[in-house]
Amino acid sequence: MAPLTNMPWERREEEPEEAYGCFRLYLSLGLGRSLTEAARQCGLSLGRLKQLSSQWQWAARAAMWDRHQFLERRREELESRQQARERLLRESADWQRLARAEFGSWVRRGPEGELELTRELSPYQALRLWRVGCEAELALRGRSEGWLRDPSPTAPGRWWPGRGPERRGRRERCSPPGPTTGCGRR
Repeated sequence: MAPLTNMPWERREEEPEEAYGCFRLYLSLGLGRSLTEAARQCGLSLGRLKQLSSQWQWAARAAMWDRHQFLERRREELESRQQARERLLRESADWQRLARAEFGSWVRRGPEGELELTRELSPYQALRLWRVGCEAELALRGRSEGWLRDPSPTAPGRWWPGRGPERRGRRERCSPPGPTTGCGRR
């Protein structure tokens, strides 16, 4: 019996070199592998390859190999995502430090400890500052749902009372009425 450290796709005790070589070739054919193609590439008859496959349990071993390969790719993908997440967190912290330094020149503490602006903000800057603060709070609470993406009343997918299609009293989502949509037409 083979040691417990051997993986199912590795050569088994008493498995002939010829059989294992053909099995490795069979594995290398990937998920679309077939005994017919393996027989052609090994130079053996299909009957002989079927015999070797059955004797040495190629189908089960190949399935375990495929699962192992899938799990390895998945692990690498998760590691890559984790590395990207850590990099983005570092970069985000750098950008936040820069923004705090710049923002620090815009505000000061008043006599009672309240924040006061030292310069005028445009409506866009004020709205953006509010949105960033709200998004940061939602993210910290684990509820970053993107509800602040587009506050305009003409954002696609919004329901318009009295202007959109209504069926059996239910509201349906639609794009705002326009020349290319049917939502405002009768």
